[in-house]
Amino acid sequence: MIRIRVAAVIAASVLTARAGFSQAAPACSTMAGPSRRLELPDGRIVSADFRSMARSGSTVLAVGRHAYVFPASAGSRTPPQLPDSIIGVTIDGRGAVSLVPNPSLPLRVFHPRVAPAPNGQFHALWVTGLDSVVDLPEPADTATLWHATYGNGQWTAPSRVMTVRGARLNPELASALMAHNGELAVLFPFVERRSALAEGGAILLRRRAGRWLADTLRTSAAPVIIRALYRGEGIISLLTFTDTTVGRSEGLYFSRFEGGWSRPVRIAGDGTLPVTAPMLVPRDNDHVASWIEWRWMDAQSAKLEWMLIDSTGRSIVRGRVDSGPPTYPYELTMVGGRHPLWLYRGTPAGNLVALAVLLDSTIARLPSVVAPFRNPLPSTLALPGNRFLLFTQKLALTDSEPMAASFVTELEVRCPTGRR
Repeated sequence: MIRIRVAAVIAASVLTARAGFSQAAPACSTMAGPSRRLELPDGRIVSADFRSMARSGSTVLAVGRHAYVFPASAGSRTPPQLPDSIIGVTIDGRGAVSLVPNPSLPLRVFHPRVAPAPNGQFHALWVTGLDSVVDLPEPADTATLWHATYGNGQWTAPSRVMTVRGARLNPELASALMAHNGELAVLFPFVERRSALAEGGAILLRRRAGRWLADTLRTSAAPVIIRALYRGEGIISLLTFTDTTVGRSEGLYFSRFEGGWSRPVRIAGDGTLPVTAPMLVPRDNDHVASWIEWRWMDAQSAKLEWMLIDSTGRSIVRGRVDSGPPTYPYELTMVGGRHPLWLYRGTPAGNLVALAVLLDSTIARLPSVVAPFRNPLPSTLALPGNRFLLFTQKLALTDSEPMAASFVTELEVRCPTGRR
């Protein structure tokens, strides 16, 4: 267990400060502990934009980009240490923080992803060889994917998975690293420009019995974003791409892999407004999909939507979570396996994480969590007992603070168990 003292208990009555939140739904309760700055045993301060987290045994591994260490006495102008030498941290069951070294030194590591492995170990997948500008939506450079395991402060020897060109490997665009019954999988978009149109599809990489297999899904246009999860022995996915027979903007499509890919089915987007930021979580025997519809680059127009879908992608019921600039980007996780929980920027921005939960078919707004929050989204890791770790960042507000620092906050959310 990650031992962070819980400091406050808040009765989460349903609020109606914004349109779309129900007064009739029963209340959930939340407990939020104090935010703790990530510091090494010697007092040095850690800062990273964490994008992938996993728990194995009593240890949490968090990795991401812009991972730096600052001296314990760092001020706002103190330069960071260890650039390109670390990719994240581990937090053990006592709360002790340790650095995770770059497994590919002297090469730079991009887009690391982690998943739990047996006996307190972790699987990791990462990329080398991208352009120096790594956040372009359509990287033109050749990239190599690598795999290794990490545990007890040591990496196994990295093994090359595959080399690709035109792949969208950024975690914002590709799926998480998934682990299921000893199998690993990751799903990412790729672009092929054999004509004036941007053709492409999705590549599913699966590791079975130590071998990596690749299965390709061709789409009418190159996907922009992909999300995926295991369900039973198959994998279901959400993809955003533009089908010009429907409209000129991205739609949200559903596809399933069971030995082969099903034809993508459009489940959201009418071709007039772009669809972005899809998320997907399991709920009982169905799934909850979420996404944002907006006018391109107009955060004020953002509408955060949700939909309950069955195993074929057929819509059962749908609604709206919230709207406006704070909703982009957002996190989506589950409370007790049946209540989807959204986390995004609170208002005013800077030290609040907003929470919204789905009860039955209504959205309830929970009290915001107080935490330093200057990074894009609260990266969230589910723990046993309806608890979550929220990783956020703070920027220097005074000359005596480091220019950036990561914080972790423990949150517990309890919702009614007798309702879906």
